[in-house]
Amino acid sequence: MELDHQERERERDREHLQSEVRPITTENENCSLHSPVQSSPVQESEADASG
Repeated sequence: MELDHQERERERDREHLQSEVRPITTENENCSLHSPVQSSPVQESEADASG
């Protein structure tokens, strides 16, 4: 019975961690899309290709 209880707790922890991690990752993805740091290397590569 102890093993079952531990397994249930682990599953709860996993779900809790995933629910916490998901919004953080989505925020990071949105920030990275709008961040000027990511767009600058793209512009540089385009300039190198055209130059």
